Amino acid sequence: MEPTYSRDECVAAFRDYYAFLASMFMDPTFIIEPPADGWAEITPEVMSDLCKTDEVIDLLRHLPYIRQENNSNQPQGLPGNWFIDWGYTATQMKKGEAHAGNELIMSEGYGNRFSGKIPADCIGLVNGRSREDEDWDVILLDVKYGIIHWMNCPKSVQETASPQSREAMENEEESHELEQGKHEKTVSGNFSGENKNGKADHESAQKAGDINRGEDHQDQRENKDGAKEEYGGSEGNETDEDEDEDEDDEQGEDYDLEWGPSWRVCDFFEMLKNQFRMLNFMPTGPYDVIDIWNDPKIWIERVPENIQARVQSIYRDHGWPDAEKFDKKSCLARIKAS
Repeated sequence: MEPTYSRDECVAAFRDYYAFLASMFMDPTFIIEPPADGWAEITPEVMSDLCKTDEVIDLLRHLPYIRQENNSNQPQGLPGNWFIDWGYTATQMKKGEAHAGNELIMSEGYGNRFSGKIPADCIGLVNGRSREDEDWDVILLDVKYGIIHWMNCPKSVQETASPQSREAMENEEESHELEQGKHEKTVSGNFSGENKNGKADHESAQKAGDINRGEDHQDQRENKDGAKEEYGGSEGNETDEDEDEDEDDEQGEDYDLEWGPSWRVCDFFEMLKNQFRMLNFMPTGPYDVIDIWNDPKIWIERVPENIQARVQSIYRDHGWPDAEKFDKKSCLARIKAS
């Protein structure tokens, strides 16, 4: 995996996503931008107990945020989840009213969920509510590689994701290569060496036989060499098993983590936007967001029956997802009245 992290690209991706949310349902005054030199309250000293790298702290210092305040609502950024305002959190930590350990639990999960091995160059992005019989979402930004992991991403989201996760695309490529290999093998196996009259082409068969025999001799030589190594070959040679063990050791403590699907930062936010465009994710007002797969009562205490279909219909009636036709104010008023 080649590192592709860019702080400026990350900042731009967050800013673009928050603007998208504001165009659909969120009051744009909730979006707060950092000063030119970053949020003054986010310093290595204040954030030291989070045990994150300097690059992580530098990114948090320059990100825009969806403003969080004491005893006030904060718009959700995806179903059941709020993007963390790390500037607010830093202020609370400095006052002693928030503690690094609690913030890590809420944004990265309990240690027994991910073995307590989340690397220092990863930072949690959201605080969320738990689904039925499930833990809350953990979404990590990895500044080493410039990717976002959705550690426990619901299967329904993965199946409808556009762009697909990096892992899903790799699996598709591997499946395509496997099918291509089977096809080529079948085509090759169907070659019979016969001419148009059905008679054997002895010359072609002879050449094929010579090639096969040559390969057989080569295989025999390789097998003999392999046998020598297996039964008393040169000393000091590592076996494949030893090499695998060394490779595992080199990968470090995060090797056993179940990272879940991942996207490049810009692709992750584009995937979320597309879920909103398809109304798989849908706001029920200026603050709360639900999805089409889960009972909304797990996130919102009082909701009318059949709210998903009703909200989808209202959004479409008001021009969504056509940004030029969509009437946000009228749409939210209709949802509130329904």
